[in-house]
Amino acid sequence: MNRPKFLALALLVYSTPAAVVAQDDPGSAKWVIDGCRERIAGKPPSFIQGMCAGAIQTFIALSERTSLHPQGAFCRPPDGTTGQAARAIAAYLDDNPSLGSYPFVWVAEAALQKVWPCKSN
Repeated sequence: MNRPKFLALALLVYSTPAAVVAQDDPGSAKWVIDGCRERIAGKPPSFIQGMCAGAIQTFIALSERTSLHPQGAFCRPPDGTTGQAARAIAAYLDDNPSLGSYPFVWVAEAALQKVWPCKSN
C-alpha cells in the first residue's frame, strides 16, 4: 500500500465516531470479560481467554514496575494469581455494569486496587 492510501485509510479509521467503535471494541471490559468468565468456568482454552489472561498478566507485570507506576496501581500479594485477578475483575464488573464500555485495563486497575490495595508505610 502506498503512503497516500495508507494515510487516507488511517484517517478514516481514526475519524470514526467513538460511539460506533465502542459497540464491539475488543479492548472494552465488556468484550474481554467474556474470556475471563470462560477461564473461571474452566472451559477449553480459546482466543478470548488468551486475551483476558494476557491482558491481566501484562497489566500485573507493568503495575509492579515502580519506574512505570511510581505510586503502585495495586499491590499483588506473593500468592496472587491471574485466576484470582480474573474473578475479582469479573465481580467488579458485575457490581458496576455501566463500566462495560470502558477499556478493560481501566476496569481491571479499579478492581485490583479494591482487592489488592497497597498498604501505606
